Amino acid sequence: MALRVAIWAAVSTPQQATVDKDSLPSQVRDGREWAAEQEGGEVVRVYEVPGHSRKFIFFQDAERQIEAYRQLREDCASQAFDVLWCRARDRLGRTDALIAQAEALVTEAGAQVFSAAMPTPLGQSSEASSLFLAAIERAGAQHENIQRLSRTLVGIRARTLRGLHPAVWPHGYRSVPGPEGSAVGAEFASGEIEAVREATRLFLDGIGYFRIVQALNASPWRPRRAAHWRYACVRKMMLSDVYAGLVGYGDAETTEPSELFPALWDASTYRRILEERARRRRSGGSPASPVSGIVVCARCEHPMTSMKPPNQARFFRCRTHQERSITGLDCHYNYIREDEVVALVEADLRLDLPGGLDALLARHVPAHSRLAADLEAAQKQYSAILERQERMWRAVSDGTLPDGPARRKVSTELEAQEKAAKERVEALQAQTVRLPDVEEVRQRYVELTASQDLRSEPIEVVRARLQHAGVKVFVEEGKIVTLVYGQYDYHCPHDIGH
Repeated sequence: MALRVAIWAAVSTPQQATVDKDSLPSQVRDGREWAAEQEGGEVVRVYEVPGHSRKFIFFQDAERQIEAYRQLREDCASQAFDVLWCRARDRLGRTDALIAQAEALVTEAGAQVFSAAMPTPLGQSSEASSLFLAAIERAGAQHENIQRLSRTLVGIRARTLRGLHPAVWPHGYRSVPGPEGSAVGAEFASGEIEAVREATRLFLDGIGYFRIVQALNASPWRPRRAAHWRYACVRKMMLSDVYAGLVGYGDAETTEPSELFPALWDASTYRRILEERARRRRSGGSPASPVSGIVVCARCEHPMTSMKPPNQARFFRCRTHQERSITGLDCHYNYIREDEVVALVEADLRLDLPGGLDALLARHVPAHSRLAADLEAAQKQYSAILERQERMWRAVSDGTLPDGPARRKVSTELEAQEKAAKERVEALQAQTVRLPDVEEVRQRYVELTASQDLRSEPIEVVRARLQHAGVKVFVEEGKIVTLVYGQYDYHCPHDIGH
């Protein structure tokens, strides 16, 4: 009887699947050679994934985006093959969950996954030894992912320190490839750099971003990947130090202009750019308000913009609604006078009254106790899931639990529960770190309430004090709906299924 062999070949990036690369063909070739070595071996299916990270948790998501996974499910349903050959199980997916689901699908169809990296005898896929080997190989795939990411980050950092931009070159530059194809520098891109020069001239003349956008849209130059210039694009250009020849990535940054690409801004121009950026930071957003930065739109949860029209009272408005023509996002018309916000905050800060400070601190104590209780429960749940997994593996190992579809279904469910439980514990632990000590909060509020008159001290000092204490004023439809010291409020993550 012929042994029907299906071959699974996959690579992680489209570049690996180009005609000048041999990764996919070599996998198929190795699979065919293995099939030819088997008695009665015959290749009946070849599945190819020509470039995808395959970092899915659920098989359903993988088959929606990748044709090979959908074909695999259909062929398993019709029992079209006896053995699914792959170079290694990490070809089936880049997560434990996806590899396990793909292997369970094949096994339930009465077939077997054969990994050339860790081969097991044909016909023994149900043995406990093969299960443990598969688990080891999946763990190796995850370790390889971590190493690959680490190597990538190290490479990006080294690229930056050499003087190359760590990502896609900004508007006005194009990469210069070396003999081996990798970038060795960059040069000005004709038809793009002219727009950056014009934007720089207008920026140094003090012209606002919106007027610069209008000027560029009236020019013959267009952005690289859009039909029209937008506020965010122009602002990003003027805040980029790449045009001064400087590059950075995390803690890796250059202090002198790179020799690998030309700088548009010389030292004198760059100094003027920095001065103009500082000027706009000082003048933008109307800083002459002690409550700037703490007034929030309750609907979109974005900070509201402070504005002071000539001969009118200062007010705050929803920034999302204000910028809807630029961003395409909208919220609602939300407007409130500054004096209303100041009056409410001054009234609420009368913590010198009997019990006022203690009542405010009492809002934070439950957050600590609730968090501790939730973290303890989450850790117990995580430990219980690990214990269930351990009992199941021991039962499989000693033969008291048969290896069949029911066992594999439970195993897949437990893996999903373990992942969710672990994520919940980590989220709660992160919140534990973020919650400040109650005494620290007390000291902040004592400093905050040194004076209830928000106009009695310099505006910058009062505003910093309010922001440091986490004061937030939420406004909706022009009315204050709540005032909280809720920067430290504890929100429990969603529970997971048991």
